[in-house]
Amino acid sequence: MNFLTEKYLMIFMLLLLSSASLFSQDSKNNRYPIDAELGFSTGPAIGEKVPEFSLPNQFGKIKSLKDLVGEKGAVLNIYRSADW
Repeated sequence: MNFLTEKYLMIFMLLLLSSASLFSQDSKNNRYPIDAELGFSTGPAIGEKVPEFSLPNQFGKIKSLKDLVGEKGAVLNIYRSADW
């Protein structure tokens, strides 16, 4: 093979590999679709106020959101375990 043929073959292979990655994932087949019409949502938006709630901490003492919010606010991280 001459140099020009090798060059075109390499370019073709790179284009083929990169285009394969574009079509390898179908965005229409979401594993866990979220439908707003059914009332599902991903949670509050960033900066949105959440309703007041109270939950037990790791020692069994009830803590409310007011107890946890400090001068600069609070970060609310809801971790939903897959073991339910």
